[in-house]
Amino acid sequence: MGSSDANARLGNRLWRIELTDGRAAVQKLFQRRRSALKTGLRIVFTWLSRAKTSPTATGRRVTEAQLLRLWSDKGFDVPELVAPHAAGFAAGPFVLMEYVAGPTLLAHLLADEQRVDSERDGLLVRFGADWSRRHHAALEGDDVRLLHEHGSLAHVLICDGRLVTFDLEQGFLAGRTVLPLIGKELLSTLRSLAKSVSAEVFAADLAAIVRGYDDDALLAAVVAEARHSSNIWLRTVNALDRMHEGDKRHSKARLLDALDTTLVARAG
Repeated sequence: MGSSDANARLGNRLWRIELTDGRAAVQKLFQRRRSALKTGLRIVFTWLSRAKTSPTATGRRVTEAQLLRLWSDKGFDVPELVAPHAAGFAAGPFVLMEYVAGPTLLAHLLADEQRVDSERDGLLVRFGADWSRRHHAALEGDDVRLLHEHGSLAHVLICDGRLVTFDLEQGFLAGRTVLPLIGKELLSTLRSLAKSVSAEVFAADLAAIVRGYDDDALLAAVVAEARHSSNIWLRTVNALDRMHEGDKRHSKARLLDALDTTLVARAG
């Protein structure tokens, strides 16, 4: 089999499953996401850095199931795990979870990017409040597993008034410091929005998120840590990011400036 044929099957697979009790579920089948060489290098890097959970298909399946249970137990809205009651599922490491109908928060915001109104504002205030509650739980419990390793508004679904977070197949390893990783999730999530909307709309959206977050002191501490991290590894990563991103509007430096400006405006 040629490498192109093998690579064509890279990545996870999703199927909607109709259950016998009338509910719908999603089967998520975990597969290798990259070439064998890149996967091997990532496994080695992950092991050496002791930063994240395993990137293998089996490892991601274990992590997703664990984090879905943990987040749900802590009161955070994620798809409910469903126990498979019948045969016939695709072979391989998989989880079966609640089917959540609805667009992602990012897609919803982009459907009418220029409309800055009370509905959009209210959604982002709610998201900011949910975000704040989870970040405080992570800090209070010293538990980095409550932080999203791949934060994005594209990983939040809107359904019947719910804001449902998904894609928890990798996480941060226990023992890492919480505050810098709050900053990592925060910047990754804000970047997903900044890359997709105009500067004016992003400023208004960011103000709504910060208003919902309602802890300016914590956000200021996150900004300070992200700019002057005490962790030499994070300082190195930040330096490399600055070289790669330059002065783009969605660069870490520009996002931190935007957050700082928003906090100053609130204080004034």
